[in-house]
Amino acid sequence: MIQLLPIALLTALALPQDIEAPTADQVKKTVTEVSEALSKGEPAARVAALAKASSVPDAAVAKAVARALTDKDASVQTAALESLRFMEHPAALEALHSCYKRNTTLRKNDQLSGVLLKAIGQHGDPSSIAVLSDSPFSTVNGPAIKARILGLGNIRDKGSVEALVGLMKKVSRRKIEPFMGEFRMSMLRLTGHDEGTSVDLWMKWWNNNKRTFKVAEVAAPMPRMDQVRWDDYWGNEKTRKRGEKRGDRGND
Repeated sequence: MIQLLPIALLTALALPQDIEAPTADQVKKTVTEVSEALSKGEPAARVAALAKASSVPDAAVAKAVARALTDKDASVQTAALESLRFMEHPAALEALHSCYKRNTTLRKNDQLSGVLLKAIGQHGDPSSIAVLSDSPFSTVNGPAIKARILGLGNIRDKGSVEALVGLMKKVSRRKIEPFMGEFRMSMLRLTGHDEGTSVDLWMKWWNNNKRTFKVAEVAAPMPRMDQVRWDDYWGNEKTRKRGEKRGDRGND
């Protein structure tokens, strides 16, 4: 007979090592606050409860927040996506993946689709590669396309590089050229190498290196302006003492 681990231990194992698991009382209080806000509160109250919930990483909290993804108010849906974006718990990413697969209305919404994809990419998990590389140019929604490309750049896995190269191969130059700045940024972040915004040069480099290439565990330092752009996009702290970057923590 297989013995199940205690819930408290499962929660601790699911969280990143530098994130302290919330107490049962904190989880209960947060779930209650979110549930009450969603059922009774005005949009501003719902947004506030969802924003607060992101600091309580727990599966039950993620589930409560995910209910707001079908809210009729776009600002509430956005708040739910942002809450799950910054909630450092596997259940938050699972909720975002589920939203992408099942909530076609939100996924096709020009305002919200980019927010959803950016939230997925924020977690930097290899399980998101298939989602982020799912027909990105089937839309003309620029923010959504950029979110897919930069999201792949935030996943430190060879599969991300392969997905980016695959996109460059599949799409016409006319479609891809407006986004080559994002492609360059993501490839630079993943490979530590820079071939600029030339599709041909990146293809040549990849063909020469794909058999032996490995993504480094920690991203190599980027040129200052590239780092600023990267940090601006992801909402990272610009600088820390000793030059430590928030984007180099955890997912890298």
